[in-house]
Amino acid sequence: MAMSTRTKLKIVAPICIVGGAALTVAGFLQNGLSARVAAEGVVAKAEVVAHKTIDGRRGSKTLKLVVTYGPDGAGPKVTKEFKASQALFDRVGDGEEVDVRYLPSDPSASELVGEEETAVAQIGPGVLVGLFGVIASYFVYRKRAVAQPSTA
Repeated sequence: MAMSTRTKLKIVAPICIVGGAALTVAGFLQNGLSARVAAEGVVAKAEVVAHKTIDGRRGSKTLKLVVTYGPDGAGPKVTKEFKASQALFDRVGDGEEVDVRYLPSDPSASELVGEEETAVAQIGPGVLVGLFGVIASYFVYRKRAVAQPSTA
């Protein structure tokens, strides 16, 4: 037995509202961390150790650079994957250096210099998913006006 579109929306809408809220909160937290890295971070040279291409749906690709960096002579090196633009991905080879900004108090909190994500990119998807859930809920749960016969 196939579910109606209305029934499907009754299931999907609340999931989108909760999921959108969670994505938005995660985006705000990531945006706060990015702002902290930009304000308090130090720039260091990082060695590119690998290139990764992750195939997505409908032919999309996510490009990532795996880099190793760390405090000068103090503490262990950190190896981390970063999303990269096509230009940066093509420009640097394995063994070459890129700039990374990281927090001295937490070297794993870092970003590639010049590849920082904007607040919209971090928060926007959650807002859009939540908004879809709210709009879908409105159309699913609104009371339909019933036409009354006229008594003229």
